[in-house]
Amino acid sequence: MITKCDVLRTPNIGLYLLATDRYALAPTTILDSKLGKIRECLSVDVVKVNLARSLLNGALAVGNSHGLAIPYIAERELPILKQSLEDVDIAIVPCKETALGNLILANDRGAIVSPLLSSEGVKVIQDVLGVEVMSSTVARIRTVGTLAVATNKGVLAHPSIVEDELEAMRSILKADVRPGTINSGVGYIRSGLVANSFGALVGSETSGLELAVVGEALKLG
Repeated sequence: MITKCDVLRTPNIGLYLLATDRYALAPTTILDSKLGKIRECLSVDVVKVNLARSLLNGALAVGNSHGLAIPYIAERELPILKQSLEDVDIAIVPCKETALGNLILANDRGAIVSPLLSSEGVKVIQDVLGVEVMSSTVARIRTVGTLAVATNKGVLAHPSIVEDELEAMRSILKADVRPGTINSGVGYIRSGLVANSFGALVGSETSGLELAVVGEALKLG
């Protein structure tokens, strides 16, 4: 299922939402009607939380079915997450960078991490997500988490991704990669796409052609 939606009156839904095949995170201020749409589309339970007392769950955290990584500034929300996600490993990443969702691209098989992350931070990411990790860029940009969305079925990436990056992504995530855009030409895919193996939420400004590419890339036919 692919569903158009806004979150907090903006099509930049990836800033606020995080989704895996086992759970999703959403801001506490999200409307119940919107929450129902997220549950229906992604087929997972949604945890309402404001990481670091902000609304930017998608930008701050990264997760997969095995685990969830949060920045040190979200330590206050750790008890809420542990109570809501009892069978999910949760770790605070010890690095100065806090927008982990912008710096890491992950599924249940692997993770691409930004060269900006320290070796200590990368080790925690590897352990909590339980996957092999590779440092790389996307379109020669280091904020790799903003430039693609990966599920266990496929990856949609920035249209300027280059061949060596694409091959590295295929190898580590063990999924096909397709270039595309979201929200009528935006290459920062994560800003307007939240997806798992069961469905995808796309920003309301996404065109019909872009919707078709999302479906093909993530195998949501």
